Amino acid sequence: MDRIIFFDTDSFNSAVYEFENDLTGIYDFENISSLPSMDDIGSDPYWYGWNKPVSPFVDEVTEKIVNLSKKYGKKTHMWLQGFKVPKEREEELFEGYKIFERSGIDTVLFWGVYACKHISSIACEDSDKTWETILRIVNENKGK
Repeated sequence: MDRIIFFDTDSFNSAVYEFENDLTGIYDFENISSLPSMDDIGSDPYWYGWNKPVSPFVDEVTEKIVNLSKKYGKKTHMWLQGFKVPKEREEELFEGYKIFERSGIDTVLFWGVYACKHISSIACEDSDKTWETILRIVNENKGK
C-alpha cells in the first residue's frame, strides 16, 4: 500500500463506486472510470451504513474498483468508515483494511478524524475505542 491517510488532501480526481442505482444517482461507473482526466478511482464501502457484513460486501466493491483500475490504468483508493461505528464492532475495521491490503489498493483513507467524536450526529457509539482501532491499523501497517 502506498499510503494510509485520514483525509484525501491530494489533488487527484476520483470516481467513487458504491452502487450503481437510484440511491447514488450514478449508473455508469465504467464510463466515469474511463475518462482520461480521471487518474484515481475508489469507493467508500461503508458496510455499517448499508447494514451488510464486511465480507462479501467490501470484497465485491473492492474487486470492482481494482478491475476498473487495471482496465483503465488508474490508481486506487478506498475509505474505511470511522463514523457511526456500532459499539463492539470496531474490530471489523481490521477486516475491511485487510481486504483492501489483499486487493492491492494504493491508498486507504479513514473518515473521519477522532472517529467523529466532535460531531454528535455521526459520532461512533464508542468514539475513543474506534479511534484507538484506527490508530492501531495505521501504526501496524506503516511502511507496507
